[in-house]
Amino acid sequence: MSVHDPVCGMEIEPQSAFAKREHIGQTFYFCSQSCVDQFDKDSHRYMTTSATTGFNPEPPLSRIELPLSGSPPNGQSPRLESALRALPGVDEVKVNVAAGRLEVAYDAGQVDIAKIVQAVKSAGYQVGAQTRIGIENLRCASCVQEIENELKSTPGVLNASVNVATQEATVEYLPQSTTMSQLNRAIETWGYKPRPAESETPASSQEEAHAREYRKLMNKFWFATAVSVPVLLTAYYQFVPFLRDLSMDALRWLWGGHCFTDIACDVLVR
Repeated sequence: MSVHDPVCGMEIEPQSAFAKREHIGQTFYFCSQSCVDQFDKDSHRYMTTSATTGFNPEPPLSRIELPLSGSPPNGQSPRLESALRALPGVDEVKVNVAAGRLEVAYDAGQVDIAKIVQAVKSAGYQVGAQTRIGIENLRCASCVQEIENELKSTPGVLNASVNVATQEATVEYLPQSTTMSQLNRAIETWGYKPRPAESETPASSQEEAHAREYRKLMNKFWFATAVSVPVLLTAYYQFVPFLRDLSMDALRWLWGGHCFTDIACDVLVR
């Protein structure tokens, strides 16, 4: 049976080949010294050229160890194993509930860590640790997605979300794979300064507090706007046709109103 030279693709007979090489349990045949030299420089490059070698090796599996916390009501793990094995690309699952450890071997081309984590959560478990990081002066809504992506690309980060209302990032991560300094650097990459989270209250409660503060400021704004109209009229009465023709007594009353509204505005601002 003829074979193909993995470098040039030439069809040759194994018994008449110029040379052969053994690599990862596979035998390759070559037509010339030049092809042998090219193969020796980067053997792995030719492992994927199935069109010329007829060999299509299985992709290497990725492995990850995740810390488990919490447990379903029955305290058993079959449901977790089933949920993980149902994912395309998951090859091996080892669950140790007592030790709080999960090991998964998977094909990274078919499934990612985010899907694995989601399957674990759907089975009633929690994975890794969670932390909150404050972000100073975060006002740009378009920066939220960029910071989230930067955090998610940090090794060891399972998931990340940024809330512009609370100015905080919530990060799920593996403590053994990443550090707080790495998470802070991911935020600093986009020009923002990380700070300690303001509180450990739920994000919904913080959002409500910010909403109340926003409504309070808006009420002050509209009140100040309403007060400013008579202030402007009494301050520049000479430019208002129906005011500049009034008597001095009437103008004194206007000036009194002006002083009152001016003081009211000053108190409001303070």
